[in-house]
Amino acid sequence: MAHSLPVGRGAFGIRPSAAPRAPVSGPADHVAWRGWGGRHGGVAVWASCLRQVLPRARAPLARAALVGVAAWAGVVGTAQGQAQSGAPQRWSVLPALGYTTETTVFVGGMAVRYLPPAAGARGSSVPAVAIASVKGQYQAFIAPDLYASRGRWHAQGRAVLRRWPAHAYPRGNDAPDEPLEYESDGFDVEMRLERGLSRAVSLGPTARVGWEDIRWHAVRGAVPGADGGRHVGVGWAAAYDTRDNANEAHTGTYVTASAAAYATALGSDASFQTGTVQARHYLRLAENTSLALAGDLQMVGGHPPFTQWSTPDGVCLLRGIENGRYRDAHLLSLQAECRRALRGPWGARFFVDAAQVAPRLRSLAPGDMHLALGAGLRYALNPAQRYNLRLDAAWVNGGPGFVFNAGEAF
Repeated sequence: MAHSLPVGRGAFGIRPSAAPRAPVSGPADHVAWRGWGGRHGGVAVWASCLRQVLPRARAPLARAALVGVAAWAGVVGTAQGQAQSGAPQRWSVLPALGYTTETTVFVGGMAVRYLPPAAGARGSSVPAVAIASVKGQYQAFIAPDLYASRGRWHAQGRAVLRRWPAHAYPRGNDAPDEPLEYESDGFDVEMRLERGLSRAVSLGPTARVGWEDIRWHAVRGAVPGADGGRHVGVGWAAAYDTRDNANEAHTGTYVTASAAAYATALGSDASFQTGTVQARHYLRLAENTSLALAGDLQMVGGHPPFTQWSTPDGVCLLRGIENGRYRDAHLLSLQAECRRALRGPWGARFFVDAAQVAPRLRSLAPGDMHLALGAGLRYALNPAQRYNLRLDAAWVNGGPGFVFNAGEAF
């Protein structure tokens, strides 16, 4: 399982990450709904803004901007009081509303449960989200990220249930904009358990089980895994982690490698193998400014269904692109992001993402990268644990792209 966990086919996802090493504890659960206009003021402002402005926006870009403004008004209004109490924060509960390249407008709800750690250990979080888009895309998921025995054991998981109309583009890094439309119903359950071998090094097994039923809107050619089916795989993962914080790192290094095998002997309908390598490094440039660098390599071999090919997801890799726009056996991604803390819970980001796919590793070349240039805003849902709400806007693939998410891209 990759450390970043985008979900489903869409560009809305949560990256469940560890809380900081410093303990956050307290005797009582704390849920704060205080916002603009009273107990449920944030929700009221959110709904009112949307009713007033959305019918007046006709151009897609204007509609996206207005939805973004309404989303931030409601989210910030609802979350505003959550960090103001002296009690440790145990919950974030707020509406989810936004616009992405793949979903257009979506609405839903999000809740994050923060679990206090033992002294000197990292905290745990359990985010859950349910969304629906105006294009008839539905998704619900829960993604626990748990630490135990003072951080010696680390368990990550993801359970997703979805109905997701999407596009299947031709394979390749230069694939034409000629997609086939299809609908997918299915679920996906993924687990990763790591045992700390030292303070920075961990190792453990992974497992994944999924199923999907695919229906096409038009006559199709030969597409691997065109009818869907089961995919069942097991593997391993190793990590080296010296970050000062796993939610929003300012210093340190994170490197992880994983591999998995999907086989008919395990109950999978297709036999294929996957491997990933992720590397991140974080540098503090000034008191309120840091630089984040990332590289990702995804590899797929055997006979995978088309939904399991390597692809930039548009959430964490090549932000703003439609998920699945470019697919092939292998993917290389490079990213750089400047992170600036603003006043109070606010932060700003400026980033450049580059990614490409290829049928062979030796075919990956720097000159064939697709680029995303953009900026973003952050709002701390849990300042003590640096758990942020994310809104990114990018110029990618000749047009604007948007991501509304919880958790950093990397």
